[in-house]
Amino acid sequence: MAANNSTSESTTNSNVTSASDHPGLALVSQLLTSENYSTWSRSIIMALTAKNKLGFIDGTIKRVVDPSDTSYLPWKRCNTMVFSWLLNSVSKEIAGSIIYAESVHDIWEDLKEEFGKIGERYERMR
Repeated sequence: MAANNSTSESTTNSNVTSASDHPGLALVSQLLTSENYSTWSRSIIMALTAKNKLGFIDGTIKRVVDPSDTSYLPWKRCNTMVFSWLLNSVSKEIAGSIIYAESVHDIWEDLKEEFGKIGERYERMR
């Protein structure tokens, strides 16, 4: 029974990681470059939705900043895990520009601002 409860909790609680979640995980096969933001972001959204972690990038899971809050450590652990997944899915040049961000939501918004319009123009030109 406990395993079922654990499995159920991991599929409904975004602040829970599963045994298959690890920092070296590659969520997508294609690294983000300045030319593929549209397809890359769609792939990331699908992968994070499947892992019940989309809220970390879209902002629906709010950043917990108070270390005394009981949800701080679970949030920080999962934010860091998603952060590592994003780092594994971008080019080395892009990784260098996002490594010091505080939250994956901030990273997501920065990447969208930086590459979203470039990617749209590139896709129209093809």
